Amino acid sequence: MDELKMAFGLRGSITFESHANLGLSTRAADLNPGDQQSSVEPMVRTESSIGKRMGKKNKTKKKETMTVTGGQADRFCIYRQDGDEHIPALAIEYKAPHKLTLDEIVGGLAQDIHPSKEVIGKDSDDPDFCSKRLVAAVITQLFSYMVAKGVRYGYVCTGEAFIFLRILDDPSSIMCSVCTPSLDVEEINDDSLHLTAVAQVLAFTLRALVSSSAPQEWYDAVAELGTWLVEYSDILKQTSSAA
Repeated sequence: MDELKMAFGLRGSITFESHANLGLSTRAADLNPGDQQSSVEPMVRTESSIGKRMGKKNKTKKKETMTVTGGQADRFCIYRQDGDEHIPALAIEYKAPHKLTLDEIVGGLAQDIHPSKEVIGKDSDDPDFCSKRLVAAVITQLFSYMVAKGVRYGYVCTGEAFIFLRILDDPSSIMCSVCTPSLDVEEINDDSLHLTAVAQVLAFTLRALVSSSAPQEWYDAVAELGTWLVEYSDILKQTSSAA
C-alpha cells in the first residue's frame, strides 16, 4: 500500500464531493472568485478513442475565453487529502443523455472546434452546427470549472458516453477524447476489460492523480483569456427546435 501511495503521489485519502461543497483553491480563487457559472473558451482539439488526432492549433490568434451562465450541471471533484489540505485532482460533470445525445457528441467533436470563429455570435439550423455549438458549451462549462479549481484533467459523462478532457500547457487549447463503452466493448473477455467504462475512468483518474501542479505561467495565461456569455439552457432549446 505504501508503494502505491508513493507511486501516485498520495499522502492521505481521496475524497469525492459534489460542487456544492467545494471551495476554490487558493491560487485559483483569483481567477473566478465565487463565480460558479463562468467558463473559459478553449480551442477544442478532438481525439478519437483510438488516438487519432485531427488538426493543429492556430497559434497566431489572440487567446480568448467564454462564459456559460445559468443551468448548473451536476459537478463533482476528486481530491487528494493531505491532513487538512484538500488538493483538487479531477473534475467531473454529468449530463443527462437526452440533453446531450451520443449523436450530438460524435457530430460536435468530428473535428477541431474554434469557438470564436465557428460558434460565438453564429446561428444556424444546420444539425452539424447545432451539435458543435452544444458540445462547445458543455466542454467550456467544465473547462471553466477546471481552471477555477486548478486542475487539468476532467470528463463529461452522459451515461452513454464519456468526453475525457485534458487542458494543455497552453490553456487556450483543450484535448478531448470520446469514449463509448457500449461500442468499445461488445463482448467482455480478458482482452477487453481495459475498454470498459470502469477501467477507462480508473486509468484516467490515476493519470490525473500523478499529474504535476500547473505552474504560475499557466494561471497567468488563464487570467488573460476572454469571456463568452451564453445560457446553456437557451442553446439546448435552440438545438431541440432545430432538430
